[in-house]
Amino acid sequence: MTSRHEDYVYSLDSSGIRPEYKYIVDWIEKGSKVLDLGCGNGSLGSLLIKQKNCEVHGIETSKSGVESALNKGVHATIGDIDEGLDFSDSSFDYVVINVTLQMVYRPGFVLSEALRVGKKVIVSFPNFAHWAARLELLLLGRMPRKPLYGYRWHNTKHIHLFSYKDFCGYLEELGVKITKKVFFGWDSEHESSLAGIFPNIFSMEAILMVEK
Repeated sequence: MTSRHEDYVYSLDSSGIRPEYKYIVDWIEKGSKVLDLGCGNGSLGSLLIKQKNCEVHGIETSKSGVESALNKGVHATIGDIDEGLDFSDSSFDYVVINVTLQMVYRPGFVLSEALRVGKKVIVSFPNFAHWAARLELLLLGRMPRKPLYGYRWHNTKHIHLFSYKDFCGYLEELGVKITKKVFFGWDSEHESSLAGIFPNIFSMEAILMVEK
């Protein structure tokens, strides 16, 4: 079957450290078995292997991404997480969905599958209800670019746009609780105390640990 996802090209030695990694690595216990959904080039998995002695598995649509991840010690495979996860229940200590949920076709299904195979799930996503996004829609009548990391509506891979409040509402439907949370402010890189108090308005990105 032909994949619906673009085969993004990574260089074999690419690193690409994202700001979420610091918190994700801190939250994951040493020696854990981790599944990274949308693992990209394996840069997060590499940190978990080196710093936390984790066994890391990854699923990625990009062939070059998988090659790079394998080169970093991640047990990476090419796959489409929209089609489900071929693992038994609770087979991982943690499942990570880092800035990926808004890019899949079936986010609810992907999250449910992550909760099935993982004892804990760490998920991060841009908050489309940030005040700047609201203002741009209200005053300019245009699709906000800030929550899309600068992309425009026609060239972004973000196909499901939702708010922190939307996500929390869905967790309630699933009977899932948030056990840890961090909110980035305007720069989408640093933790914001104001966003922590009013996340749906001032958080540009949320990082959450959830579990049943």
